[in-house]
Amino acid sequence: MVKQMSIILALLLIGVLTVAAEDVNCGDLSEADCQVLSDNHARMHELSAFHFEAEMGMEVQGVASQDILKLELSGSGDLAMDAAAADGIDDMAEQAEAIIGSLAGQMSFVLSLVEEGKTETIELDMLMRDSIFLFSGSIMDELMGAPMDDMDWFGLDLTGAIDAVLEQTGISEEALQDSPEPAETMGTITRLDDSVVNGVPVAVFESLADLDALMAGGAESIDEFMAPLGMAGTMISSGEMTSRHYVGLDDGYTYRQEMSGNFRVKGLTIEGASGDLDATMSLSIDLSAFNVPVEVELPEDVPAFPLAMMLAMGNR
Repeated sequence: MVKQMSIILALLLIGVLTVAAEDVNCGDLSEADCQVLSDNHARMHELSAFHFEAEMGMEVQGVASQDILKLELSGSGDLAMDAAAADGIDDMAEQAEAIIGSLAGQMSFVLSLVEEGKTETIELDMLMRDSIFLFSGSIMDELMGAPMDDMDWFGLDLTGAIDAVLEQTGISEEALQDSPEPAETMGTITRLDDSVVNGVPVAVFESLADLDALMAGGAESIDEFMAPLGMAGTMISSGEMTSRHYVGLDDGYTYRQEMSGNFRVKGLTIEGASGDLDATMSLSIDLSAFNVPVEVELPEDVPAFPLAMMLAMGNR
């Protein structure tokens, strides 16, 4: 279970950093430096497509086992979206649905897992368009815990899935809206010396976040959010997380995003065992080919199972 959680967390982290532009957090920066970040936010919000190259490392330990699980992930892909898809929509679930529906992309990842002295390598391909997500069969073997024989692709239709998840878990719109705002909780931010990423001159901003303080500020709303998932009292904490943001000096696009640090998930229950889960991670993503059109063709013979229906059936 820890292995499956690590795989999902790794993919989610890459998805969040490649799809979502950061909120503007200027802290004590000068007006000129703040303008660089504000312009970057506007440019990334208008972005319609890009290419990414990603590298990630993670170590997880605790709860059911004291063995250290090591995960290394590398990947690349092309992603397109309608940055304005959620404009004018107030409901957060509808916003998420609109963004998911606008995504089109093709990605490939290689995951290496070291557990109990054994190394396992998993290759994963993904295709997405019009709320349809296709995963290569190999990753489903890992996530489902059973072989998916003769299945080259596994398809999911995410239409209506956000509402289905919220309904099943009982998470309210109010709980989502009450979560701490990233721009208000990111901690200190500093502009470092300018640098170069893949031949492009960039401004470099470093943010330091104290996750203990971040989570304490929204502890009540976080606990309300986690309770329907059966995880009331579960809390993520850490000494510090560091993020570096590389902004093109000429065009204002994000050319690299780096994150590193450690965190602890307190009060977690996995497979009947309760305790704390400790993790360290590092992540680097390079972006390029901004606004270059992305064409995605989905195989016609792959059925896409409605995730909303699957969730509803599992809740009966």
